[in-house]
Amino acid sequence: MTFLMILRIALKALSRNKMRTALTMLGMIIGVAAVITMVALGTGAQTSIEAQIQSAGTNMIMVSAGNFSQGGVRQGQGNASTLTPEDAAAIRDVPGVLYVAASQNTLGQMIAGNLNWNTQLEGTDVDYPLISG
Repeated sequence: MTFLMILRIALKALSRNKMRTALTMLGMIIGVAAVITMVALGTGAQTSIEAQIQSAGTNMIMVSAGNFSQGGVRQGQGNASTLTPEDAAAIRDVPGVLYVAASQNTLGQMIAGNLNWNTQLEGTDVDYPLISG
């Protein structure tokens, strides 16, 4: 059998079974499109995560206070308010440390015009943009 004869038989079989041919083509198209979409989504997610990690800084260390218990309930890591501005100054004196940005978290009342909210207030100092940028 020659290649031309094999091709002619294949085309004749495809033309006789049009519905089977159309459904097979549709399945292959959907499958290939799904694979391409999943690869693109995975690559996009990977790029996004890498950008977030790089924006955080590769040589940044965060120091937070430990946890404490109140009435038998553990409050979780970072809830103890044992770090002081003097601790930040001591960390700044460590050789190799370029920037220290101390932050403060507290509950407070926010007032704007005749509206007010009881919310958590969070602040830091001027070195933070230099660290995170």
